[in-house]
Amino acid sequence: MEDLSKYTNLHRRNGRYYFRVRVPLDLVDAIGKKEIKKSLGTSDLSEARSKLAIEQLKADELFNKTRNNLSPPASNNTQNSSPVEIERRILVWYHEESERQAKEDDSIRAGMDSLQREAILESLHEEQNALESGSPSTYMHSIEYLLKLLFNNCDLQTRKVAIPLIHQAQIELLYKRLARFDEFYQRQPFQTFRDFPPHSKQFDHDTNPAITWGKLLEKFKAEQVRANKTPKTINGYRLTFNFSSEFFGENKLLNSITREDCRNYIDSLSRLPANAKKRYPRLSLLDAIKAASEAPESHLARKTVSGNLAKLSTILEFAVSEGYLNRNPAKKIELPRVKSSKKDERQPFDEFALNRIFNAPIYAGCIDDEYNYNRKGSNHPKRHRYWIPLIAMYTGMRLNEICQLHSSDIMKIENIPSIIINDEEEKTLKNKSSERNIPIHNKLIELGFLEYASTIKKQRHKQLFPQLSGSSTGSLSDNFSKWFNRFLKSCGVKQHNDKMTFHSFRHGFRDAAREARIPREIIAEIGGWKSSSDVMDEYGKGHSITTLNKEIQKITYPLNLSHLKP
Repeated sequence: MEDLSKYTNLHRRNGRYYFRVRVPLDLVDAIGKKEIKKSLGTSDLSEARSKLAIEQLKADELFNKTRNNLSPPASNNTQNSSPVEIERRILVWYHEESERQAKEDDSIRAGMDSLQREAILESLHEEQNALESGSPSTYMHSIEYLLKLLFNNCDLQTRKVAIPLIHQAQIELLYKRLARFDEFYQRQPFQTFRDFPPHSKQFDHDTNPAITWGKLLEKFKAEQVRANKTPKTINGYRLTFNFSSEFFGENKLLNSITREDCRNYIDSLSRLPANAKKRYPRLSLLDAIKAASEAPESHLARKTVSGNLAKLSTILEFAVSEGYLNRNPAKKIELPRVKSSKKDERQPFDEFALNRIFNAPIYAGCIDDEYNYNRKGSNHPKRHRYWIPLIAMYTGMRLNEICQLHSSDIMKIENIPSIIINDEEEKTLKNKSSERNIPIHNKLIELGFLEYASTIKKQRHKQLFPQLSGSSTGSLSDNFSKWFNRFLKSCGVKQHNDKMTFHSFRHGFRDAAREARIPREIIAEIGGWKSSSDVMDEYGKGHSITTLNKEIQKITYPLNLSHLKP
């Protein structure tokens, strides 16, 4: 029977899978129960894993909403607005947009040369012709967008008053931009848009048509599911969903989020302790930051913070594409620069590390390859924990590419034993160049890899490594990656260099190819790297399998594997 302890919150009863999660202690009274339990409606583990991530997100959303003590969303009823109110809203938008454009143009002008200025003016003149042509078809698209932004479902009377005012506001903004790029016109601004401050910089909350942050997240999650994104991809947004809901508040109006808000968001996120929910299970993420400041400990890695900034920007870009925002306030925000060096990057395995890995008990003789893989014994099991590191070393394949291989992916091409890497069925690839065929290195053949693959096929296993267990997201590489890090500690590699991980095999493969003087475009094809941005490289089928085989056999390492028997 499948060991479900590897899948968080996944349970099985009477052959059916269901989701079960404990309600945080501080929310039990508000939610009215101690746990949430829901049937996943399937007896298929693969399907259950896919549904699991979505149910987890729903539970997280419920906990966040309850914790933030949400109030009903503001009313969007803007019907029958008075002409004074219509003009006020357009004025508020006009002055805010004028300030935004001024800051953007000042930034452009700081490094602008004459050619860039001419290009900008040419673009502005095209816009000027469109706005002043008198033909609504040339500018109504942007006006319709602003009507939706400012008035939501406005009635005919509101449109009648608002459209000419918005049109005139766009003209005034254009002439301001022309002046900032040193092109002036003898004209008086339209009376309504003279440079005096509007009565209010904020819309009244009861008439603000913008959607809330919480509503945007709901729509974004639904779009991820509709687009058939993998559970692992969706689950990758979990920290961004949770932290943004706490930081902004799910009732925060989307169009009130500024670039300064986004910078403050990243600053706070960078102070979040790693594994905050495990270390402070009864605290919110924001309270965990305060707790960590009183008892200093490791914060999120810079790479994690950077990835979550990218995810925040992706969510806001979705809002722009859906018409909820006219610009992305997180776009091009960067983390503060820090000095970095090669020492901070992942390092390839050196001679010491390779010898410690391949002379460890799991290769030299162990009790078993499960719980006693690091204890010396007389057994030599050759399953996934034995083969995956060897395959990575002699092919440069990514961990996920190896773990998701099917037994049918090992075959001969033009009589050359090869590994086929594709995204058929449930498999996923990092990018387009990842799909490829790799000749099998003679050292793997010598060690008995083809015999292993043949045995798996005869046993009618679909997966090349059937013992691999998936994580809660369905990924076959997650649990192996965690085990491999424990393995590196057990054999002393992490103590030798803590920048070494499974991906170090891929770095080492690239270095071995350099030492063997394998042409760059060939090793790129073998390793699934993009060799260049030249369009010409997109044509043709690439090198023959014979050519690839000739080159990959040149890969060698300062390592003696004579103790490994076929």
